Amino acid sequence: MKRENINIPNALSVSRGLLMPVLFAFAIMEMKTAFLIGYIIIGSTDAFDG
Repeated sequence: MKRENINIPNALSVSRGLLMPVLFAFAIMEMKTAFLIGYIIIGSTDAFDG
């Protein structure tokens, strides 16, 4: 990947993509509090990348 492609919005998008399986696992294991915290974190990153 070229250096100019690595910026904050792209990094946040990649981090959301990487955290989705974790969030899915929390949902499957019925870990409601962990799911909610993960959902809030993933959702809040959307505000930062525009």
